[in-house]
Order: sequence, then C-alpha cells, then structure tokens
Amino acid sequence: MKKYLFPALALGLVMTSCQSDEPFAPGEGGEKQVTFTLNVPGELGTRADFGANKSGVSGVSNEGTANIKYTLVLDANGDKKILDNDDATINGKTATFSPTVVLGREYKITAYASLGDAWDGENAIDITKHFNDETKDAYFYTTTHNFAEGDLQPLALKRPFGKLRLLATDYKLDNSGVLNTAVKNVKITYNDAQAAEFDVFNSVFEFGGNFVNVDAQTFGYYGAEEDGAMPIFADYVPANPGDNMVDFTVEVTYTNDETYSRTFNDIPVKRNALTTLKGNFFTANSEIKVEVKDNFEGGEFVSVATASQLQDAINNGGNGETIILTNDIVLTEPLVFSVNSSSSAPTRSGVANSFVLNLNGKTIAGTDTGTASYGLITIKKGADLTIEGNGAISLTATQERGWNAYSSVISNQQGKLTVNGGTIEHHGGTAMAYAIDNLTNGKGTYAETIINGGTIKSKYRAIRQFLNGTEANNILTVNGGTIESTGGNKSIWMQDASASANSGTLKVYGDASINSDIYIDGNTSWDVEAYIEKAALKNGSTIITENIPEGCVTVAVRTADELQAVAGGMNVVLLNDLTITPEEMATAPYGNKMALSHNGGVFNGNGKNISVTANGDNYVVMTNGGTIKNLDIDRGFRGIVLMYPNQDVYVDNVNIGVDDEVCYTINTAEGDGTHDLYVSNSTLKGWCSIGTAVKSVTFTNCVFGQGTYYTDVYGRLVKPYVNAVFDGCDFCSMAYLDLSAFVGTKVTLKNCTVNGVKLTAENWTSLVAPEATCGEGQISVELKNGTYLTADNVADYIVFE
Repeated sequence: MKKYLFPALALGLVMTSCQSDEPFAPGEGGEKQVTFTLNVPGELGTRADFGANKSGVSGVSNEGTANIKYTLVLDANGDKKILDNDDATINGKTATFSPTVVLGREYKITAYASLGDAWDGENAIDITKHFNDETKDAYFYTTTHNFAEGDLQPLALKRPFGKLRLLATDYKLDNSGVLNTAVKNVKITYNDAQAAEFDVFNSVFEFGGNFVNVDAQTFGYYGAEEDGAMPIFADYVPANPGDNMVDFTVEVTYTNDETYSRTFNDIPVKRNALTTLKGNFFTANSEIKVEVKDNFEGGEFVSVATASQLQDAINNGGNGETIILTNDIVLTEPLVFSVNSSSSAPTRSGVANSFVLNLNGKTIAGTDTGTASYGLITIKKGADLTIEGNGAISLTATQERGWNAYSSVISNQQGKLTVNGGTIEHHGGTAMAYAIDNLTNGKGTYAETIINGGTIKSKYRAIRQFLNGTEANNILTVNGGTIESTGGNKSIWMQDASASANSGTLKVYGDASINSDIYIDGNTSWDVEAYIEKAALKNGSTIITENIPEGCVTVAVRTADELQAVAGGMNVVLLNDLTITPEEMATAPYGNKMALSHNGGVFNGNGKNISVTANGDNYVVMTNGGTIKNLDIDRGFRGIVLMYPNQDVYVDNVNIGVDDEVCYTINTAEGDGTHDLYVSNSTLKGWCSIGTAVKSVTFTNCVFGQGTYYTDVYGRLVKPYVNAVFDGCDFCSMAYLDLSAFVGTKVTLKNCTVNGVKLTAENWTSLVAPEATCGEGQISVELKNGTYLTADNVADYIVFE
C-alpha cells in the first residue's frame, strides 16, 4: 500500500508539452467538428454554506451553475489546442465544446473543472488559498482517442481526491436530543506530508511539505444528522490511483478547556471514494467503524443505455446523481422517482431522492395504452428531478378517455421538477394530454415545477397546474424555454377543480417563449397569484381568465405595445420608463389618442415614468375603475381621465406634471355619477377638474401645484363639480379653487395648508383673495355667477376642519 497523501496546501498542475499558436494542421483524413460534453457531479460546491462553518464561497449553490472553471486540452503530438469557458456552452453543470479535429490523428484529451483558480492548460496553479474549503474540490478526465474511429461519449469527470469524513454518534448528551454542548471544538492534525503538485496529464500527485492542522470549527456544522450521527469533519484528500493510507489525530476541546486526543493510523483513502469514520469520538477508547464506499455519496454520474439500467439507476440512486443516457430508450413500464429509505440526502421533510437526468441528445419514449390516469414519469412526494441536455421525452396515447383520466409525459405529484433543457412532448391521442402535469391533490400537499430551458409541448395542453387540494402549495415558475400547444390549445392551464380554498403560484418571465394561450380557470374562493411578463407571450398568445376574482393576474409590461395589449380586469406592473409617440397610441373617445386603457384591477407604475409626445388633446391613462399607483406622468395633455367609471377609482402615489408639461392632471369625462374617486399621496401640477362623472372626490395628503401649460390663473386651477374632501393637502401660493360649476353641497378642507400655512376658519380671510385675479392673495375661490368667497357665504360652501 502507498502511504503518502494528505490535504493539498499547494495543489498544482504540472504540464510538459508545448502549445502551438497555429490551428491544427489539416491531415489526410480531413477535418471534422466534434462535440465534447464535460459533466461535473452535482456535489461540486454544495458545502458553500454550512452555518458557522461556511467558507464564504458562493459560486455554486445546490441548484446553481456559476463559477465552475472548465479547461479542455487536445494534444496531438505536441500540437495543442486549449479551450476554456469562453469556448463552451454551459448548461447546469455540463459544459459543451465544439472544436474542429483532424481525423486519423491520435489525441491526448485532458479535461479539468474546479471552483478554484482556472487552469490555463499548461502551467501549475497554487491553490493554497483554497485549503480546507470546497474550492479545493476539482474534477478531471484524461484519455486518448482517434476521431476517425467515432465520437466520444460524454466525459464524466472524476475527482483526483478521496473524501474523508467523521461521524460522531455521541454528539448528544442523552436521549432527549440535546446537542453535546460540552464539546467546544474539534481539530484534525494530519501526521504526514501534504500534496504539492498534481500532474493532470499523468494523473498523479507529487508530495512533500509540512504537517497540516485543520480546525473543524464550531461543532456540528458539517452537515445534517445522518443515521443517528453528526458529521463533525469533512475534507478532500489528494489520492493517487490504487490504495492510499492517511494518519491523523483528532483533538477535542471541551467547554471547560480540557482536551482529549486520539490518533488514527493507516486509514484507507481511495480516489473518488468516500471514507467514513463513525463512532464515539468524544469518548476515550471507544470503537470507531471505518467504511470505504466507491463513489462519493451524492453527485456522481451513471451512464445508462437500456430501460432496465435506467430503472436500476433510479432505484439505487437518489443522492444527487446524474443519470446520462447513452442510447435511445423505449419504456414499456412507467418510471417513478420517489423517496428511498436508503438515501441519505436531506430534504424539506426528512429523506428524499434527488436526481439529474441528462438526456445527452437521446430520447425516452413511451405509449399510453390504458384508460386510467397515466404518467410516463411520475415524481412522488419528496423527490426532486432535474432534466438537462438535448434530447427528448415523449408519450403517445392510443385510447381516448375524454375527461375521465389524464395522460402526461411527466406527472409531478408532490415533488419538485426542474427542466433545464431537452424536449418534453405529448403527441396526443386523448383529451387531457399534458407534457407536464403539476398536481396538488389533498390537504397540505406540495408540487413545484421550474422551467429554465428546453421545449414543453402537447397536442392538448402543454402544462397543467392542477390545484385540487386544501392548504396546498402548487408552484409553476417559467424562467425560460418554449411552451406551446401543437394542437392550437393552451400552453399553460392553471386549473382549480373545485370550490375548495386551493392555493397556487404561477410566474412567467420575459425570457420564456409562450407560443399558445395561458388559461387561468377557477372559482371565486381561489387563493392564487399569477405574474406573467407580456414579453413572454409570442405569436399572438394571450391570457384567458374565467371564474376568478379580479386582481388574481398581474401582467408585467415593458413597451407601449405591450401596454396596449393588456386585457381588462388584470393587474398591470410597468417594468420600464416609457416615452410614447402618437403612432404607439390607441384611439380614445372624441377621436383622441390614449397610451393606456385601464379597465379595473391595479395598474402599478412601479416607480416608472410615462411621457406622451403627441400634440393636441391626448390621454396618458384612461380608466373606468380600479387602482392606479406608483407612477410618474411627466408629459401629456391629460394625465388621468375617468371615462364611464363602473367602480370606484383609486389613485395613489401618482405624480403628474412635476417635471414637464401636463394640462389636466386628473379630470372626468363621461359617467353616471354613481362611483367615487379617491386620490392620495400624490403631487398634481396642473388643472385638476372633477366633474359629475363621479359621485364625489376625496384628496388625501396631496400637493397641488401650478402647471406649465398655462401661465395665467388656469394653470393653478382645482375645479370640483361634486362634493369634495381635501384632507392633509397643500396648495401652492396663489392657488385657484373654482367652484363656479359646483353642484354638490359641501367642500371640506381638513388639515390643509396654503403654501405651508394651515388654512382654518379663523385665518382664511387673510389668505383668500377677494376675487379671482391672478397674483392676488394666497388662494382664490370663485363661486357661481361670478361671485367670490366672503365671510357671509363661506359656510354655504366650505367646511374647515
């Protein structure tokens, strides 16, 4: 046995061949573009955040992909080509390279991937700064190949390390489950030399150097409890091919500062294998069990070529393994991803299986011949499945069963599905045919599907969200990819099957391509949230709603065209500032133009600005009810116009005419006077005219200022025709309140100020001008028939509070 390996303080890569600056010279066999697929196991970087023991590395999360550094070297007898991330297409933890090679040449192929400093393909790298954290973890592959003999299969990179971990079974004081608080710290001292360099071409470490001390830091932060034991230490140990041995000392410091140490000699460590020491580490002379398992638990690759191999990989996996297809597979029995009691992967609620399925350009196909509900792939409670790579999963039904049962390519029943690539397609053959069916069925159930890429399509409906549970959580998030119905039906169906208090979340972002309508169908008791960015709706696809409360759906828009296309009754959120030209405006009543027709729901300007460049009479926003909030309107003839309101209108935190020209800030056009207008927390600089299209108006915490459209008295006009309340409002100097057309009974001024001075029943005579002459007094109030406010008639019009 070889005994010479220990943690690398300065792990380097020794290269011996030279690099040619010229491209590969043509050979007699001709040239060919080939594809290299480098697969990195899912465990890389997953120790990036373990409480008090976190190393501060955030490059890769359990689902993330960033920061993995890939290098591929093709060496044909010294004629070398070096490729890195800039030359690759990276999807998940898979990097794809497409270089041109010469047929008939023998190539030495070497690949390397890590979270640490990038390898440049030749020179050694110093990873001292990555000592004892997960960035030391790295993967490599080396082989020789002649491409005249065919292409290579995907390269499943392996660690040049073994993994060493300690599991303490005496981490509890007693059976009550209380952690052993008597333990303060655990320190590991390696008792032999450390690795200094790694010759990646020849796959061997060179050793030499000093002993290494590693603190396990705060006790109990190296992972979740496993089989009644707590991980107290984990490290990646450089290992050469064959068997290796390691010596180390474990020193325990208790809270009373007493120490206990124990030395372990000739502990076997094997490349790309897991060595586990399990026992009572805090008790003297106790038995420690040593176990070596091939492949790391979690994150390894299994290549499968047949249906039986695929099923075996599912049955025997579940700790984050990636299953790579190397052949097309026809399934005669459905696949089920479910909780496996032998799995050690921690999850939301206990133990579950976690898989990555890399299609690798291959297909999985099946046929649904029955009449009962059927899923070609089913994800059960607690299981996680990620699909990536090119390729396809497809299903065809042969029996029409109408609405009696569903047929789906993937049935996600209380698990988690993530799609990063590939095509998932149902070819039809029955109603209720889905590519993906995301189901919550029962009390307290959970199902989540995330689409980041790939193509999801069905002859019927591509994705169904089936909300058929109470106190349930049904989540569908579409970040990218293409979703469509090949039969002209719906891309996404958010379905509430009963009047129960179902809950669900649908989010569709602008990088996705939704090529068929989204259908949201429910009951009035529905507790759902739907957020859809209009940019995702392609080829004329729309959002169709039925039997749902107003405000369940929010559409996010970025352009004037998207703004015009939003259907009534939906909430709208603005993602960009907009400057709208006449050509981008729709036709409004009286032959005018409008930028937005707001028909109920909430229009959330999101702090953005809308400006209209059209000359003449135009409407920035025309509304018949609902809420308009968080918006700036800098330019336009009419800011907000009320046209035949069929419900109350609320305007909140809307600033109109503050920085540019607006004639009418808010005005009413037509209506039957049966609904009210409420304006709050807004700045209105320009003419505010509230006619009898509404029953009353209430302004709360608003600021009224002079507009820039007129420089005479009309530029300072507030003209209510109906009962009006001004609560906590401030009027600019020389503001003009026009009651000449007033048909209500009272105007209430409550805690209002004129240019910062509170307007009261006692001081109003000193602030109000005797007649409406521009420039006289702080505020002018004109009454009917050309009369003005006086001490004798004030009580007939104004109440001061």
